[in-house]
Amino acid sequence: MIVSIIGSSTALPHHIVMARELGIELAKNINVDYVVCGGMGGIMEAICEGVQIGIREGFACQTIGILPGNDKSAGNQYIDISIVTGMGFARNIVVALTGDVVIAVGGAYGTLSELGHALSEGRPTISLDSWDLTTTGEGEVVSEKSMFTRVSSVADTITALNDVVNKLNHKDDI
Repeated sequence: MIVSIIGSSTALPHHIVMARELGIELAKNINVDYVVCGGMGGIMEAICEGVQIGIREGFACQTIGILPGNDKSAGNQYIDISIVTGMGFARNIVVALTGDVVIAVGGAYGTLSELGHALSEGRPTISLDSWDLTTTGEGEVVSEKSMFTRVSSVADTITALNDVVNKLNHKDDI
């Protein structure tokens, strides 16, 4: 499974801590093969660093950075696979849609755009101390229209991720 992580490059300190811890837990999760992000600093660097810590502890996972520019070396030092796009912020749609599941950590307006792309394309989305999307502009309840869960801790994020995996694995049973 591929998990896309979205969040700000100018993240709050407690979001950096959460992202690093989440990266470790994702690397440990047997359902997660790859963690994808925008490949730059802030949340993106912290999540990749956490995954690398998990890898050093013996878990198998890889990080993929979807970079906004044309230079592979511009990404953070914890990326295993760099993908250059030359797309600037337009690469947000690639980050959001590459994952089978999308997890937002904190975040500003770029994160909101990625959340919009993920939800509009039906990606299960988990919001960790991020945007509280309760209704659409048309008054529809987001969690009824899309698989959207808001959580406040890394432990709850992993529980929500495992719930999503279980639902995806049993969707034909419904």
